[in-house]
Amino acid sequence: MIDDPAAFLNYFRSIQPRTCRDVVALPASAERWEPTVGDGENGWGISKIVHHIAESRVYFESAYTGNWWRYDWNPLNTQ
Repeated sequence: MIDDPAAFLNYFRSIQPRTCRDVVALPASAERWEPTVGDGENGWGISKIVHHIAESRVYFESAYTGNWWRYDWNPLNTQ
């Protein structure tokens, strides 16, 4: 685990552009895709995986800025 805020930010900056590129490249049909079998994380569809990627940014940012491990953020577009 990265325990230094500067090291985390460097790591994040190195992977963020690739993650965004890959998410943007997904076809529209990917939003509805879900595996036919699987429990827990193994049963997540593409939309849940992308949501998890997005929420992890808030989760780690809050911890590294001394605001504890937050898991109470509200995305703008919830269903």
